[in-house]
Amino acid sequence: MSIQFKKFFPCLFFTALVATSSISFADMDRGLAYYNKGDFKNAETEFLNQLSINPNSAYSHYYLGLIYAVSEEYKKSTDSFQKAQKGNKKLPDIDFNIGKNYYYQNLNSEAITYFNKVAKKEPDNAENLMFLGLAYQAEAKHQQAVDTFKKARKADKELAQVAVFNSAASYQQTGNKPQQRAHLEEAVKINPNNAIADNSRRILDTMSGDNYGPIEQNKWKFTGSISFEHDDNVTVDEVNVNTNKSDNASIIEFSAENLIYADETYEAEIGYDFYQSIYNTYDDFNLQSHSFYVDGARKYTDFDLGLNYRYNYNSLGDHKFYGSHIVKPNIWYSASDTWFIDGFYSYENKKFFKNSDRDADTNNIGFTNYIFITPDDMLIAGAYYEDEDTDGDEYDYDGYSAYISYEKKFMLNAKEVIISLGYDYEDNDYNSITPSIGKKRHDKRKNYNLDFEYPITDLLSAIFYYEYIDSDSNLDSSDYKEHITGIKLEAKY
Repeated sequence: MSIQFKKFFPCLFFTALVATSSISFADMDRGLAYYNKGDFKNAETEFLNQLSINPNSAYSHYYLGLIYAVSEEYKKSTDSFQKAQKGNKKLPDIDFNIGKNYYYQNLNSEAITYFNKVAKKEPDNAENLMFLGLAYQAEAKHQQAVDTFKKARKADKELAQVAVFNSAASYQQTGNKPQQRAHLEEAVKINPNNAIADNSRRILDTMSGDNYGPIEQNKWKFTGSISFEHDDNVTVDEVNVNTNKSDNASIIEFSAENLIYADETYEAEIGYDFYQSIYNTYDDFNLQSHSFYVDGARKYTDFDLGLNYRYNYNSLGDHKFYGSHIVKPNIWYSASDTWFIDGFYSYENKKFFKNSDRDADTNNIGFTNYIFITPDDMLIAGAYYEDEDTDGDEYDYDGYSAYISYEKKFMLNAKEVIISLGYDYEDNDYNSITPSIGKKRHDKRKNYNLDFEYPITDLLSAIFYYEYIDSDSNLDSSDYKEHITGIKLEAKY
C-alpha cells in the first residue's frame, strides 16, 4: 500500500504546489505562459534565453528548477534552485523544493535534513510536514512518520485524508491491522469521491470483501457563490437611477466552463455565467443576468492572439431589461518575465427592450498591464477609450477609464489567503444636450474596492468585500455616493 500511494500522492501534491507557487494568469505568453500551460520544453527555452541575457535572473533559475523537477532532472533542478536562492532569498519554498528533489531520488536522509530545516522555520507548514512524513516512512521510521502526519493534519485540515491514508500505510508496515483498517475507513469518510478514497476502498475490499462505493468523476469546472451584502444607495447605472435608499440583498452567482480543445497552437473554451440579486425591499431592482461565451486563442512565438464572443441577457425586477452581443479580439505580449500586456478592442451591440433610445453600438480600445512584483504580488494597471453611439442622441458619449489594483497572497493559519485593493476612474463626456438639464452631461466616477479571500476548505472560500463609489455628475440621478459591504461564500469544483 505504501509503495502504491507513494507514487500517487507526490505527483498529485507536487502539481498542487506548482500551481500555488508559480505565477498564474490565463494565456500568458512566453516562458511563464508556456510553463502554466504545461509546455515545459518551450518554457525551458524561454528561460534559458533570459539567462543568456541576464545570467543572474533569479526568476529564470527558479522556474527552471520547477521545470527540471517536473521532468525528473532532479540534480539540475537542485542546482537551479540554489542559484535562484543566491540571487533572491525571498523566492518561496527553495529548501522545500530541494528536499523534494532528494526525496524523489530516494535520498531520504538528505530530504529529511531539508524538510526539518523548513519545519524549524515554519512549524505549521503542512505540505512540508507531509513530505517529511513520507521521507520518514521511506526510511522505515514509521512511528516518526505517524507523528509527523498527525502534525500535518493539525496544521491543515484539508490534508486530513492524505495524512490518515499515509498513517494507515505505516501501520500496515508495522503489522498493526486494526489501526490500518481504522485509518482507511476514516479516509473514505473524509471524502468518498476521490482517488485516495478509491485506493482505501480497494485495500479494505481486499482485507474484508466489503463494498465501499462507486467512483465519481467531473468533466466541467463549476463555481457557485452566495453573497449577503448591505447597499446604502441602491442604484441601476444602466438607466441612471439611484434611490438614495439602503437595502440588504442576497447575490447568487454560478459559472461553468470547459476547455473543449487545446494543443500547442490553439485553445478553445466555452462557458456560462449566471447572476441574480435579490433585495429585501426593492424587488424592482432585482437583477438577473445570463451570459454565454466562446473563447479562442492562437499562440505564436512572441505573442498570443485571442477572440471572445459573449451574449448577455438581463432582466430587472420581473421584466426584460436589455441584451447585448460582444465581440472582443485581443493580443497578449510578454515585455519581460514579470510584465505582460493585454491589448484589446471590443464591440458591443446593446438592445434595451423597453427604451429603444438607449440601444447602442459601443466601441472600446485599451490595454492592461500585469506586473508580478514577486510570485505572490501582482500589480494590474490599464486604461481604455470608449465611444457609445445610441439611438437617442442625449445618451451618446465619449469617455475614458484608468484603473489600478494590487493583489497579495500570503499564509495565514496555514491557509493561503488573497487580499486585493483596487481603484477605477471614469470620465464620460456626452455629445448632445440632455433636455432635463438644458446642457451637455458630464460624469466623473471613482470606484474603490477591497477584497479579502480566506479558504475554508479546498472547495469553499469566504470572501469579505467592500466597495465605495463616488459618482460626480451634473445630472442629479447620476450624482451620488454609494457604499457596499458584504461577505461571499464561494465553492469551486
